[in-house]
Amino acid sequence: MFPSIETSASYVFENRVVASAKPTAIVCKKFVLDRNCFEFGPLLLEKTKDRVCQGHYPENVTTVRLKNNCLVECELAIALKNDAQEEHYSVSSKQATLAPDEVHILTIWAHPKVVGRVEDSVVVCIKENPEPVQFPIVCDGTLPELELDKKSVHFERVLLYRKELKTINFYNPTKLPVAWRISGFDSLGEDFTVNQECGLIGPRKSFELSILFRAMKPYKSSQKKSLRLEVYDAQNLGGVIQVESIQVSAEAYDVAIDLIYPKGCDGFIDFGTMKVGDESKQVLTLKNKGQYEVQFRIQFENHGSDTWEKFFSISPMKGSVHPGEKALALHIVNHAICEELTVTNTPIFTCH
Repeated sequence: MFPSIETSASYVFENRVVASAKPTAIVCKKFVLDRNCFEFGPLLLEKTKDRVCQGHYPENVTTVRLKNNCLVECELAIALKNDAQEEHYSVSSKQATLAPDEVHILTIWAHPKVVGRVEDSVVVCIKENPEPVQFPIVCDGTLPELELDKKSVHFERVLLYRKELKTINFYNPTKLPVAWRISGFDSLGEDFTVNQECGLIGPRKSFELSILFRAMKPYKSSQKKSLRLEVYDAQNLGGVIQVESIQVSAEAYDVAIDLIYPKGCDGFIDFGTMKVGDESKQVLTLKNKGQYEVQFRIQFENHGSDTWEKFFSISPMKGSVHPGEKALALHIVNHAICEELTVTNTPIFTCH
């Protein structure tokens, strides 16, 4: 009989054993039986090997029990199968001699230096036993990252005193939480606000950044201004890992329409005194003094159970006025009325 050690995963890795895991599951510090390997899980690249091996990061270290399960002494030689220079993994001891039933606690540290899956095996060679024992190990080297569905936001023409909301989706494609921070609002001005300036996004989760533009005064950005997005690991061990520039442009405008009343009328229309059955016409003029086309629509106010449309007509009832064009005339006709009617200081229509 050859000298041997216990190889049962349930003994070697104690209570850190699971039968299986879904392909998309994030497994941390578990031996997965159907994969036959110990999964450290996602580990941040920014941690130095020295600090990992000094025990500063519990997620980067595990222990295994090597037990002599035979009746003779076992001499063990321990090494990493693929990483002789211990660039990605380290072990606490290279040799051990075990009496029968003696247990040696071996510490394994993971400190990956590349992004992606790093696979290896802890190989235990037993003197006078031609079959080495292997314990496969794996970790996922990870750097914080955010994916943005867009890197520019353009608020089209926004009418004064209105507001418009735009969103940007931040997606964390990694298996570790990612911290982020937005700066640069001073350059945009007080008309812009966001729902959140910093935060933490879980693994494979999204966050929707909302940018609100309140058009409180005429505004036109002559050039695109930018917000700065900084991405960190959750504990900010490595400082800023990713920087993105989010371009923002906007325009706020006012409707500058002059409503010109008939001569001698200031803010009202005077049809004067008319005989029953007569018809009278007045003209209002719309002049666009703004930069952009303005659309309008006339709506009659209610008059009892009816509207003033029974007594008046306006032409045109809707249309558009272009900047710089000749003023548009609104023809208002007081129809022939077959009964006495007195209208004084009464709104008969609104212009939208």
